[in-house]
Amino acid sequence: LITIGYGIDFEKTRNVSEMSENPLTLHCCIINIYSHEESMEYMMARKTKKMLAVEERFRQPLEDMLPEMVTEQGLTGTANYLGVSKATLGYWLLKFRIDVRRVALAPGDTIQVNRIK
Repeated sequence: LITIGYGIDFEKTRNVSEMSENPLTLHCCIINIYSHEESMEYMMARKTKKMLAVEERFRQPLEDMLPEMVTEQGLTGTANYLGVSKATLGYWLLKFRIDVRRVALAPGDTIQVNRIK
């Protein structure tokens, strides 16, 4: 099982086989926000028209939905689902300071991802 924390008090527990087609591979998103209020104000003023269109279509901010989507669907799946190129998705991840890391798990291994305040 994998326990993944999204937000401050919210956790999801998933079986590794539910996370990707290859049950030994998990894509993790880690958000590095140094000053949340300043970062959010800066990002709100600097979003492209395409970013705003995707946020409007999904009715939530990209910085909130991208970590979970990339973790569950991978980069290609997320880009396809959002209707953007992988290059655009990569740019958005850089812009929002979302690090994507790949973790290989042996059978029976577990991993826990927590957000550090």
